[in-house]
Amino acid sequence: MHYTNQVKSQKGGSFIGMLIVIAAIVFLGLLGLKVGPAYLEFMNVKSAIKRATNSADVTSKKAIADAFDKSARVDNITVVKGSDLVVNNGVVSVEYQVVVPIMANASALLDFNVTSTK
Repeated sequence: MHYTNQVKSQKGGSFIGMLIVIAAIVFLGLLGLKVGPAYLEFMNVKSAIKRATNSADVTSKKAIADAFDKSARVDNITVVKGSDLVVNNGVVSVEYQVVVPIMANASALLDFNVTSTK
């Protein structure tokens, strides 16, 4: 019998290849767990600005800032204050950055920009 031909025809992934794929999946999962809360807070900022523009006079920066601060306290928003909002001709916007430490001295810088109109 010729066993050498049978060994050459066997195909499949190696154990090292499987470990590399698992390590990549774990790394991406951990990255998502680190960055996810920043995106959730971004969604909260977006909805707080929308609520503030719907409930307050859009031409008054103080009214918008106060309405936003009320929503921010409820939603536990810590990255943006009402004083950071920019109001121009009925358009309310804010730009901010979040630095998320990944591991050791590596971190991710996330830029966010929220603009809302009434």
